[in-house]
Amino acid sequence: MGNHILLIGDLKKSRILGETFLQQGYQVTVINPDREECERLAEEERVHVVWGDGSKAKILEAAMVDTIDTVIAMRQKEEDNFVICKMCKEKYGVKQTIAVIDDIGKKEFFCQRGIDKVICSFDWMNALFD
Repeated sequence: MGNHILLIGDLKKSRILGETFLQQGYQVTVINPDREECERLAEEERVHVVWGDGSKAKILEAAMVDTIDTVIAMRQKEEDNFVICKMCKEKYGVKQTIAVIDDIGKKEFFCQRGIDKVICSFDWMNALFD
C-alpha cells in the first residue's frame, strides 16, 4: 500500500482502520455520508474527513483522490464498492483498490474486472494485513 489511504463507507471500520493506519505512518482520508459522524471523527482523529457520497466524483475530488494511493470501499451495498473502486482506478489513477463484500461468491467477478483486492466483510481486518 502507498502512503495515503482513502476509506469510504462504514464509519466503525473507518475508525478502526484509520487508527491502525495512522499508527503505521499512513496519511488517512475518510468519506462518510453522515454529517454528524464526520464532525465527531474530525474532532477525535488525525484524519482528513469529507462528508458526502463516496460514489460521486465531486466528493472524491474534495477528498483529493488524485493524491490517494489506496482506496478501501466499505459501503453496505457491494455494488457501490465496485463502482467506487472502478471509478477511482480508471478515472483517477488510484494504484490499489480494495472492495469489502458480504457475498464471497462475487469475489471472482470483482477481481476479473480490475478490483485489486476483494475482502469478505466477515474477515476484513485480517485480510487487509496479510
